Amino acid sequence: MIKKISIKNVKSTPHGVYDVDKLNLLIGKNGAGKSTIMDSIAIAMEGKHPRNGNTLVDIMNICPCDSLEVELNVQKVDEHSSFKRTFDTDEKGSNRQVIYVNNRKVKKHEGEAKIKEWFGEFLPRVNIAKFIGISANDKGKFLFTLFGDKLNNLTTNDLEQI
Repeated sequence: MIKKISIKNVKSTPHGVYDVDKLNLLIGKNGAGKSTIMDSIAIAMEGKHPRNGNTLVDIMNICPCDSLEVELNVQKVDEHSSFKRTFDTDEKGSNRQVIYVNNRKVKKHEGEAKIKEWFGEFLPRVNIAKFIGISANDKGKFLFTLFGDKLNNLTTNDLEQI
């Protein structure tokens, strides 16, 4: 379950920390930051922007300066963990991505394996068609990761209906 989202330099949000452990709906006026929060989750989980593109250049284009950072603090049963992706432009003008798991720099494949372990294959907001097509077990794992014990009464039959 995602407990907290920390965002730095995503779109017009210079820095924000959002406690989301009791959140299940985002409501706000236009420009309030709803899409920024959802896009930030997608960037952290998949390393790409769900609407602007898949390359580092595409991600840096939504950044008002030369660095962007998104961190997810996650609780899985009795374990608290963090996952952070940073994107920046180095002194030579090249864009780069760095991934941290529990404040330890890891290789891209290690970080992505950890996200897959915590959340399953993908983020449904980005690919709802894929979400509908996965097994009930994988849906349950993903939804439990996001919403935790709020789903205790959900059955396999319920998940097959999604």
